[in-house]
Amino acid sequence: MNSRITHLSAQFYAVGGAELAPVATVYIDRLQDVLDHCVYTERVERALHSAISNLYSLAGWGALDGADRERATLLFSACLKSCLLAGDPIAMAGAWSALGHKALGDHDRAAAATEQALVLLPPRMKRNRAYYTVQLAEIQLAQHDHEAAAAGVAQLSTGLPDMKNLGDRLSRVRRALAA
Repeated sequence: MNSRITHLSAQFYAVGGAELAPVATVYIDRLQDVLDHCVYTERVERALHSAISNLYSLAGWGALDGADRERATLLFSACLKSCLLAGDPIAMAGAWSALGHKALGDHDRAAAATEQALVLLPPRMKRNRAYYTVQLAEIQLAQHDHEAAAAGVAQLSTGLPDMKNLGDRLSRVRRALAA
C-alpha cells in the first residue's frame, strides 16, 4: 500500500498532479472499502487512515494543479479528517498547511490554517516549524500586521535549517519589515 502511494507521489512530480488526481481518488475509494468492510486491529486502522490522508493530500494538490480550488478544499478537508483518525500530528500539520496554502488569497483563513499547523507540529520538527513560521510571517505582512510578522521571525534563531529557498523567503520578510 505505502509503496504504491510513494510511486504515485513520484509520478505526481514527474507527470503533474492534475492528471493523476483521479488515480489517487480510486485508491482512496478502495481503501475506504477496506475500512468499511473488513476486520482489522486498531494499528491497521490507523495505518489505513494514514494512507488515505496521504492520498487525499496528493489528490488535493492535483486539484490545485488543475485550478479546481473548490475540489482542493474538499480534498484537503478530507485529508485533515483522515489525519485526525490516524492520530498523526505531523500529517495534521501538513493538512492544515495545505489548507493554508490553498487559502493564500484569503489571508485570514491562510493565517488561521498556518497557525493551526504550527500548533500541531512537535517542537522537534525544526525544518517544518521554520517553514510555517516564515509562511505565517509572509501572510501577516500581506495583512499589514508587521508587529506579528516581526515577532514570528524573531523566534527563528540563526540556527535555521539549511534550506536555501526558506532563507531567501526569510530575507525578503526581514527586508520588508525593515522598510
